[in-house]
Amino acid sequence: MDYPSLLLMQSSEFLSPELLAELVQGRVDVVECVTETGSTNDDLKSAVQSGRHAGRCVLRTAERQNAGRGTRGRTWANANEALLFSVSMPWTASERIGGLISLAAGEGVARAAHALRIAAALKWPNDIWAAEGKAGGILCEFVRSPDGVPHLVVGIGLNLRVKAAGRTTHGWRITSLVDAGARIDGTEDRTSLLASVVAGVVDQLRRLAREGGKVVVDDWPLCDAFGDRTVAWVEADGARVEIGRIRGIDEAGFLLVEGRSGRTTLGGGAALCNPLEFGYDNAAH
Repeated sequence: MDYPSLLLMQSSEFLSPELLAELVQGRVDVVECVTETGSTNDDLKSAVQSGRHAGRCVLRTAERQNAGRGTRGRTWANANEALLFSVSMPWTASERIGGLISLAAGEGVARAAHALRIAAALKWPNDIWAAEGKAGGILCEFVRSPDGVPHLVVGIGLNLRVKAAGRTTHGWRITSLVDAGARIDGTEDRTSLLASVVAGVVDQLRRLAREGGKVVVDDWPLCDAFGDRTVAWVEADGARVEIGRIRGIDEAGFLLVEGRSGRTTLGGGAALCNPLEFGYDNAAH
């Protein structure tokens, strides 16, 4: 089997592009490794729109991003050491599974971590959870090639190490995969971990496209970080905060929660918040 094409490679001790290309063969057509860029998602979106990467599965990774973005345009804060990458691929699956795409990508990360004995999971809808905090995030976007074919671009940032403790916008601790048991001792370890995560993400996304949303729903209990945990949540308009228990996801990927006003579903734009920020001791319930 031929290795993926290495179209762009910059000298770095952070990753081994040659080893990465070898490890992702059969899943990725093109590997690009750069030292610094604005946003790997933006890079791949432009490449698809221009036709340069249309019709192929492409992995682009950067040691540093100076214009990285999170959900709803939030700035992505670079950790002391992180895996920053995006994958683009043609996407012609049913639009009805759109709400499940970020969950599938997150499940791919979690499954890869579990195989490596790293205690990481997915906090709905797009945060990688490890050591009782946020260790990464996922951003999914769509773009069309010149011939009109939709392409999915999935950007993922995974903290390997963080120097100082911090908190997210919604009050969660910022952590890292090393905090959750990852052993990262050099270039080969980082490269192997990245390749495992990319394989997990690509495989789970292709399963979703091929088999439908049941794949994500069935795998959710194995990858869910919170189970029936008590959380606070804020609706998309930010108008009110409620506290209750998580009850899983539905077939569309919406989160099922049960609060004082009964059971409801949370969809796009809603966010889970740390209940301690609202005077509720989650550990006691």
